[in-house]
Amino acid sequence: MVQTSEGRNGTTSKDQQSSRVQASEGRSGTTRNGPVIIYWTKVFERQVKAGDKYTWPYFYTGDLCPVKCTLTTDHSMIDEASAIVIHARNIDEMPPQDKIRRKNIRWILHSNESPKFTSVLSSAKIMAKFNFYLSYRLDSDFTLSLFPKPLLEPLPVPFKKKRQTLAAALYSHCEAVRTEYLIELMQEIEIDSYGSCLHNTDRPEYLAPRDNQRFSKLSNPLINLYRTYKFTIVFMNSDCDYFVDEKLFYALSAGSVPVFMGTAKIREFLPGNLRDSIIEVRNFKTPKALAAYLTRLATDEKAYNKFLKWKYQGFKFPESYANSSIGQVWDNRLPMFCRICQRLASGDLGRTGLPVETCERKNFSDWVEH
Repeated sequence: MVQTSEGRNGTTSKDQQSSRVQASEGRSGTTRNGPVIIYWTKVFERQVKAGDKYTWPYFYTGDLCPVKCTLTTDHSMIDEASAIVIHARNIDEMPPQDKIRRKNIRWILHSNESPKFTSVLSSAKIMAKFNFYLSYRLDSDFTLSLFPKPLLEPLPVPFKKKRQTLAAALYSHCEAVRTEYLIELMQEIEIDSYGSCLHNTDRPEYLAPRDNQRFSKLSNPLINLYRTYKFTIVFMNSDCDYFVDEKLFYALSAGSVPVFMGTAKIREFLPGNLRDSIIEVRNFKTPKALAAYLTRLATDEKAYNKFLKWKYQGFKFPESYANSSIGQVWDNRLPMFCRICQRLASGDLGRTGLPVETCERKNFSDWVEH
């Protein structure tokens, strides 16, 4: 039986009472047969709940996990803990390691923010405290990507029925470099900008600001909006290795060709026939050159539809996909924390410290050739 428990200061709903009963049973012997993982900190301002499969960071093991495992947020179980998870942006909540009696506890650092916004990732002193890294990076010990597997449905809006305005953009964080690039691009082609950055088009009533957090709905408002455009501007807020967020998911799922600015490792996220599904800003010398290409493509139905071929074919991935990092993220039936339990149960002690992670800030000039 997969076991979960909540912290003692939580509410006492029936589900939570059941979780506590399971935790108590574990203390009497069951948990000695499997790892105990404590998610110690909050995630930003939100308390993590054990067994929650709907809310980030999805702290559950599922019904098919082949190893016994207890997930909890209960700090009083520290003497039984196999591993403690610390959210990088809540590092100040981390307990002093030298005051913990139990030896060989594995420390797991969790971060889904880039080092540009998470300074602890660049601290050798802090990174040296951890054994495993759980992050968006495909080269992490455990990858919890912000980029879900794109949806094959709905099928794209037919070429001739898409809007005359070439592209849509929606940004509220006005990061300097991508904003400057977008300004120059908007001088060359029409772009409907729905966010607070470079705003020129009001959002439809159905597009509530937070609706874009629900990835899996075919009726997702962002998907419904983007699918009416030939192109969607997908500029990451930081050009850090492996940082790709849900903006790319929405554009691809909508059947709108993404115009991507971000990590040079983006192709590792796009296996098989997804490799030809995006347009990369880095392949053009200037915003004007990119605009000219988009303008030509918007009048060439055959060339344009090549970017959407995967939508009609279905996914065609190589044999290596199943064991690749992105394959494990998208199609592994076992939830992330079950896989962490498996590693711990196997006796894997992880690393003696993690490497620092840096992200060199790009300037506008880095994206253009002079």
